[in-house]
This record gives sequence, structure tokens and C-alpha cells, in this order.
Amino acid sequence: MNDVSAQLWKRGDEEPRLTFRCPWCAVVGVSPVYGRHEQRATIWLLAGCPNVPCGRGVLIKVPSVSMWSQLDTGDDGLLLAPSCVYPHE
Repeated sequence: MNDVSAQLWKRGDEEPRLTFRCPWCAVVGVSPVYGRHEQRATIWLLAGCPNVPCGRGVLIKVPSVSMWSQLDTGDDGLLLAPSCVYPHE
């Protein structure tokens, strides 16, 4: 079993996107952010597997000290730990 990790890109007015390996089918791809929920110092993001036959949902936990509207990951994106991808593989 390999660790599933994710990377978030969010800059200014651009649509945010996530790159991750799907815990359901192990395909690596890019997904838009379909939804979000902010709770204290955590932002939860809803993404979908880019592999059409799978297409399952994934939750990504983004530990944050700022609100979503103020978050800017820059050109390098924000690398998230494997424990931030739900479900776990």
C-alpha cells in the first residue's frame, strides 16, 4: 500500500484544483474543488476521482491558519500529508 498524498493549488481568482492519487482506484489526476466546508483551523474540500470509470468522491483536509478566501498557495502549491486524504487507502 502506498501513501496517498495531495497537492492544492489556489491563487487569486483562478479556479482551485487538487492533484491526488485516488484511494479507490490508485489513478493520479487533477480535480476541481467541487465544494468546501470551513471549520475552525481546518478547511474540508470535496474532489472527485478524474478516472471516469471510478468517479468517486474524496475529501481533502487542509489544515489552515487563514480562511479559504485568504489562502494563496503560490506557484508551488500546498503539499498535504497522506493523512489529509479521506478515505485512507
